[in-house]
Amino acid sequence: MRILRAAVARHGLAVATSAAILGAAILHLGCWLWIGLDRDDAGHLESTFVLPVARQVRDGFGVLYGPYSGANPLVMIHAPLYYRLAALSAYLVMALRLDAESAALVVGRLLSLLATLGLFAMADRLACLDGAPRRAGLWAAALIAASPVLGCLAVMVRPDTLGTFLQTAGALLTLRALRDGACTARRLAVAYLAFGLALCVKQHDGVVLAVTSLILLGAYLAGQARFGPVAMAHFVGLGVVGLYYGAEHLLTDGLTSRTVFVLPSGAFRTINRGAWPHVLEVGQMIARKSLGLIALGAACGALALMRGTLRRLDALLLAYLVAEVASLVPLCYYNSGAADNYALQAIVFASVLIGRALERLFSGEARVLHLLPVGAAALLLLAADSRQVGRLVSHRRADRAAVGALLAAPEVAGCPAEERYFTVDQRLNRLHGRRDLVHDEMLYTAYELADAAEPRARWLRAVLLRSVRQVIVPDDAPTVPGVAETLPELGYARTGQHGEYRVWERRRNMLTAGVR
Repeated sequence: MRILRAAVARHGLAVATSAAILGAAILHLGCWLWIGLDRDDAGHLESTFVLPVARQVRDGFGVLYGPYSGANPLVMIHAPLYYRLAALSAYLVMALRLDAESAALVVGRLLSLLATLGLFAMADRLACLDGAPRRAGLWAAALIAASPVLGCLAVMVRPDTLGTFLQTAGALLTLRALRDGACTARRLAVAYLAFGLALCVKQHDGVVLAVTSLILLGAYLAGQARFGPVAMAHFVGLGVVGLYYGAEHLLTDGLTSRTVFVLPSGAFRTINRGAWPHVLEVGQMIARKSLGLIALGAACGALALMRGTLRRLDALLLAYLVAEVASLVPLCYYNSGAADNYALQAIVFASVLIGRALERLFSGEARVLHLLPVGAAALLLLAADSRQVGRLVSHRRADRAAVGALLAAPEVAGCPAEERYFTVDQRLNRLHGRRDLVHDEMLYTAYELADAAEPRARWLRAVLLRSVRQVIVPDDAPTVPGVAETLPELGYARTGQHGEYRVWERRRNMLTAGVR
C-alpha cells in the first residue's frame, strides 16, 4: 500500500510539474505570437533589420552591405543568408499586393517562427535520441518555448532562431550517426552542411560545430568512425561556407567580407569592446531571465547526481552546454552590443538535459520528498514567466498609449511624417516619421569611428537643416546622436513635452541663414 501511495503521489507531482512547464510555454509563446501580429517592432531595433530586407527587394541584393551613407544608413553586422532568404521570400509575397516593407516584416517574422518550430522538433528528437521516452522531448521543447531568452526571437526579423535550428540539427544528425554506428560520408556531410549554413546565417555560430568535430575526433581515435567520411564532412561544411561567402564577396564588391569578418575582428573589437563589466551585465541579464530554468536544472541535476542516472548522451549534451556558456565570455567582452540572445543555443542544450532528467526522475523510484524541489522549481518557472508576460503586456500598452498621446498632440499632428525625425527609438521613424533615416545609432557610430560610413555630421545634419521640421527626443538632452551641434544651435526650439517625449520645431532654415 505504501508503494502504491508513493506511485500515486509521484504521478500527481509529475502531472503538476508538466502542467506548470506546459502552462509557462503556452503563456510565454502565446504572448509573443500575439505580439508578432503587430506592425510595431517585436524586439529591440527590429526596424533596422526589416528595412534592409525591404531595400533589397526594391534596389537589388548588392545594397545590403553598403556603401553606408545618407542614401543607405542601414548598417549591418550580421551574416547575409537569413536576409537573402527573407528578401527572396518578400519578393514572392509582394504578388499579394503588399508593399516591400510589409512583405519584409511578414516573411522575416514567419521565417523566424518556422525556424523556432523546427528548433522545437530538433530538441524533441535530441532528447529522445538514446531511446528515452517521448515525454523527455516534449518537456525539452516546452522548456525552450517557456524561456524568455527565446522571447521575441521567435517572431522577430532576426537570424538567431534560424542559426540555432541549423546548429542543433547538425549536432542531432551527427550524434544519430554515431548512435547507429553508421558514420557514413553521406550522413555526416548532411550534418556538416547544416553547420556550414549556420555559419552563413550568423558568422559566430561555430561553437556546436567545434564541439561536434572534437566528438568525431574521439570517435575516430576509438575506432567508431573512419577518417574518410569525417574529412569529407568537414570538406562539405567548409566548402559551403567558402563558396557562399565567395559569391557574396563578388556580389557586393568585397563589402560582405568587410562587414561580416574584417570589421568585427578588427576595428570593432576595440571600438565596441564591452570588457568585463559588460560580460557581468549580460550574465546577470541571462540569469534573471532564466531563473526558473536554472532552479529546475539545479534540482534535477542534484537528484541525478545522487541517483547516478547520467548517461553518455547527457555527458555529450553537457559538453555542448559548457562550451556555449564559455563562448559567451569573449562574445560579450569584445562586443558591447552583445545581449542575452547569444545564450539561445545554451538554453536549447540546457532544456534538453533538463527534459531528459525530468523523465528519468518521474519514471523511476525517486522518493516523493526528493521530487518536491523539482515541482517547486517548475512552479517558480511558471510564476517567473507569468510575471514577465504581465510586465511585457503592460509595457507595450503603456508605450502605445504614450505614443498615441504624442501623435495626437496638435503640434505633432500638424507635422507631416516625412518632416518628423525621432532620435534613439528608431522604430518610430519607420512607423511615424522619416523611415529613410532609420539606422542603428550605436552601430553607425562604430562604422563612423572605423571610417567605414559617411559621417552623420554630414548627411543627417544637412537633413535636419533642410527637410526635417520636427525632432522628437526621449529626454531633456537637446541633441541628435551623430550631430555635434545642439538642436537650438541648429535652429530648433522646444515646443512641448508629452510624457517622456520632448518636441523640437525648426524655426528657420539655417542653410539660408548661413549655417553650413
